[in-house]
Amino acid sequence: MSAVMTGTQPDESITARNWAQRHPLAGFFIFAFTGTWLLFLPVLLARGFGLFPMEEPFISLFLMLGVFIGPLAASLLMTGVTEGRAGLKAFLRRFMQFRVGLKWYLLVIVGYPVVYLVGLVPVLGAEAYSGIMENLPVAIAVYLPALLIGLIFPSLGEEPGWRGFALPHLQRQLGPLPGTLILGSMVALWHLPIYFIPGFTTLDSFDPAAILFQSGAIIAASITWSWLYNHGGESIFFAMLIHSASNTSPTLVKALLGDVPSNPVFQVVLFGSLALLVIAFTRGRLGYRLDARSK
Repeated sequence: MSAVMTGTQPDESITARNWAQRHPLAGFFIFAFTGTWLLFLPVLLARGFGLFPMEEPFISLFLMLGVFIGPLAASLLMTGVTEGRAGLKAFLRRFMQFRVGLKWYLLVIVGYPVVYLVGLVPVLGAEAYSGIMENLPVAIAVYLPALLIGLIFPSLGEEPGWRGFALPHLQRQLGPLPGTLILGSMVALWHLPIYFIPGFTTLDSFDPAAILFQSGAIIAASITWSWLYNHGGESIFFAMLIHSASNTSPTLVKALLGDVPSNPVFQVVLFGSLALLVIAFTRGRLGYRLDARSK
């Protein structure tokens, strides 16, 4: 009996590995969603549905681990499975790929706050900007540390998976725009559990319409992120910076202007308008090149 069992085990292992090698994207998304949602589940049951007590720091710990044992872990696992040790080393080197170009760094770090500021003019009116220069030093002092923190959480947990692993596969198979739309939809779906956890989104309460708008904003933002990422030569570090700058720009804007309304409709209009400009400007190519990593 033991000889038979020993003989069948390697075949099962090889079959699973072969499946993952033939379906790297499916394998990645399965592991990314499973890893995150399993760790989000205790917080969802405790704080979202009140089934049992859970207090800090355990809530934040589960949520943080859920981000890291999701897209990041899935990207490392699937890269190792599909490309072996050499491929994994090449993947890890992209975390340290800093040579992107000064103009692209400035476009991300400065451009995102400018986009928010310009987009808020019709909402707040020009008079809201009267004291912007006086508040600028304090705003920068708030923004830069937040930008650095954002590089670690959540960007390090997410971007190696979304842009580092999934987007290159999707772009090669489907093209840059369809691939980006699929990725944006998957990222929006991945966020779904947190909408049921009070206090962990900009929404005051569970609102299906607002969730749809926020998901639309994620999908629209992914178009601009793909364009920037493609011009960064598929640098994972640059993808993390894009994510962090987009997330923390409202912090800078709030420090400059005071209280700013948090509105998912505004987000989808802002990022949707920016996405349409990028699509028109690049004719849907989003800066994609097959030899992007070699640039």
